[in-house]
Amino acid sequence: MERETGYKKLQPKKLPSTSVNSNEQRFGGEFKKVLVTKHHAKITHLSYCPVAPNDLAVTSSTRVQVCDPLSGEAKKTITRFKDVAYCGSWRGDGKLMVAGSEDSSVQVFDMNSRTVLRSFRGHSGPVQLSRFGSDRVSVVTGSDDATVRYWDMATGSEVVQFSEHKDYVRCGQELPNAAGQWITGSYDHTVRLWDSRAKQSVMSMDHGFPVGDVLVLPSGGIAISAGDNQMRVWDLVSGGRLLHSLSNHQKSITALSLDQTGSRLLSASLDHFVKFYDLANYQVTHSIKYSGPILSMAISPSNTSLAVGLVDGTLSIRSRQPKSSASATSAASVSVFSDAAKAEEEKKKTLRGGTTSFFLRGANATASHDDVKVDVGKKQRLQPHDAFLKKFQYKEALDAALQTHNPNIIVSLLEELLQRGSLPLALANRDDRGLEPVLRFLYKQIANPPFTSLLVDVTNIVLDLYTSSLGQSIVIDELFVKLKEQTQNEAILQQQLQQLLGSISALVSSSQVMSQARSLAAIEAGAVPPTL
Repeated sequence: MERETGYKKLQPKKLPSTSVNSNEQRFGGEFKKVLVTKHHAKITHLSYCPVAPNDLAVTSSTRVQVCDPLSGEAKKTITRFKDVAYCGSWRGDGKLMVAGSEDSSVQVFDMNSRTVLRSFRGHSGPVQLSRFGSDRVSVVTGSDDATVRYWDMATGSEVVQFSEHKDYVRCGQELPNAAGQWITGSYDHTVRLWDSRAKQSVMSMDHGFPVGDVLVLPSGGIAISAGDNQMRVWDLVSGGRLLHSLSNHQKSITALSLDQTGSRLLSASLDHFVKFYDLANYQVTHSIKYSGPILSMAISPSNTSLAVGLVDGTLSIRSRQPKSSASATSAASVSVFSDAAKAEEEKKKTLRGGTTSFFLRGANATASHDDVKVDVGKKQRLQPHDAFLKKFQYKEALDAALQTHNPNIIVSLLEELLQRGSLPLALANRDDRGLEPVLRFLYKQIANPPFTSLLVDVTNIVLDLYTSSLGQSIVIDELFVKLKEQTQNEAILQQQLQQLLGSISALVSSSQVMSQARSLAAIEAGAVPPTL
């Protein structure tokens, strides 16, 4: 049998949540473990190896450094550059890397021996775009000479050159499942789609600002460009139609990334922020602030690491633990606890008389169906406001609730006291120190829609009790004035909303009348047969 407590605890009001803690919001917040290392110069490009253990290539100054994805420690360093290196990018199998340079050269490296396998020359300006094609035998480069070039790895020769851009070309990506088709962005404000079998672009879109980065969603039909603090979403299937425009950064966006699932977009900016977007609705779900302007960003293929490179040479690697690893850890913990429980059971089998264990033996025994169990019950623990309310000490209960600074608890208690008819008792006979928190709460919360109706009644009771006491305390008088101004402002706002609602209703009614008039005119003219 259960023990009767005789008192039901106060149940705080549960209001609808204004924010949704979705999986997308949790994903961004899981990158909590932070590792920071320092490089000699600004980090212009980051690239994770597609093959485990997903080493991180960091392009900075005149070298490309291959770092451990967890510790950030350097494994290899490629220094075969005569000038500043750019865009160190992996091939799909992780065996080769290509990088451009300030001296207009492009080099392909064997990652085992770090030797130069190929060197492409033909650009007349710095090369800041260099990537392997999905066929693994082609390389695409973009340069400050405004050209995009398509190279053959086997022969080391240029296959085709695209010269329609009019300014620096700094970014590009191959379309998924469409070998030889590339999309590039330029400082001439355009995003162009190229086909290696043609001599010119097959599609062009005007971003409106110098384009710093582009990417294509896994479907291959949607492209996203970033320039200035704007992002544009393009429908490639319908000829480059603009679908969305996003502006969630305060300064220029420098890098875009997609997670492994292709459902989350990340953008990095000179405003120190990395923002996460849900591609289902293009809404920002999470933001991370860094110590300085961001130049480069990459997320690992396993979605467990987020690398960000700053202007001052700082490399920040944030890590998260995937759910599968967490489950394995949890299972291991359960196994350990199970073994410990078994050992404890074995220990209990050989109890010595006179010990505490011997005295408490059988405490966890399971009763059979014909046993009579006496439930002693546990003493009910009450919050201070519940303890006072149980003793009918209403004034003290209200003071205790006010000390929680939780509006839901305070309003729930006020409602309970009002239902009991004890609210005037709880509010009466207060000095200025006891009345101040009551007035301060009313001033802050009376315009909160879920609480307004109740707090108006509470305010009327307070005015009835203390109007004759005005002028005795400067603090109380000021709070009464603020409460008056707050209610007047809310009344004016409600009046304006009612007027707006009336105007909208009038417009809707007028529109309906005009529509009906046009229909009647059409019927009379014989253009539309009347509806029976």
